[in-house]
Amino acid sequence: MSRLEVRSADALLVRALQVWFDEQPRLPDGGALVITDLDSMPALGLDGEITCSYGDGAMLRRPFSFAQLEELMSVRGGKGARLVFFGEDAWLDGEKLPLTKAEGAILRVLYEAREPLSAAEIAKRAGEEAPQSNRIAVHISFLRAKTEKNGRPRLIFTRRAKGYELKND
Repeated sequence: MSRLEVRSADALLVRALQVWFDEQPRLPDGGALVITDLDSMPALGLDGEITCSYGDGAMLRRPFSFAQLEELMSVRGGKGARLVFFGEDAWLDGEKLPLTKAEGAILRVLYEAREPLSAAEIAKRAGEEAPQSNRIAVHISFLRAKTEKNGRPRLIFTRRAKGYELKND
């Protein structure tokens, strides 16, 4: 049987999470969802930074939505999208990606676009005023190295005459 452990001084949050958890069919038997309210950690005598964990260290920081929590559980359970964002952090196949600020911005643009984008459009959406010659291509190369590490399937594709596209399934 799966279980929920909520470590929080916020009774309303605890109750809401218990009601939500009771309706979740996704946790495998023996699975545990541990949610620690960062705001309550000092009062509960807890330290550390993980505020919501499922499996081996995925996390959410408060405030979070139930949709984010469900997405986290889906990814940790091996289903759903391969890449997810929680706040500024990107997670691929359940592992946090070590991204620079520029890489994170570019990956977020591709993630949200759901269509091929030119390097100039990526630069514009990522907040660059005057894109440098091959800066986006270089960052795409770095992103591919990080996302394809250990034989993972390709995530970022080049579409001839269209630009770059992220396939997240």
